[in-house]
Amino acid sequence: MTEIPGYIYWLTRTTFIFWAICLLVVALLPDYRPIAFGLIVGSAVSYVNTKYLARKVRLITEAAANGEKKKRGLGFSQRAAVSVAAVILAVKFPQWFEMYALAGSLVFAPFALIVIGFILSRHEDRNSANERGEKNA
Repeated sequence: MTEIPGYIYWLTRTTFIFWAICLLVVALLPDYRPIAFGLIVGSAVSYVNTKYLARKVRLITEAAANGEKKKRGLGFSQRAAVSVAAVILAVKFPQWFEMYALAGSLVFAPFALIVIGFILSRHEDRNSANERGEKNA
């Protein structure tokens, strides 16, 4: 479970870069503003849901390690409610948010984590290849 903070660190960087690109689209291409705003809101909800899930995983892991009982919470219901609220926002204000862009970007963080995990595992494999206790002369 020690990998989670590293994944969250890279997810945060990736998400902020994505938001910066979307804000550039908002500034430079006014015709695409609803799409960019939809992508920003959807990826923000995805990012918050992923951070919340990572926190829940950490708390459950610590509780299991300490032998405590499982704590019950809202978990999935809370994450689903935030996603539904974002889609309702897009339906209520279609002039500001493109519903399809928002709904499509609700899976931004999980897909970004797949790519981040692949890159980090390849980087780890490359670095561990020389760690057999031998000195390269």
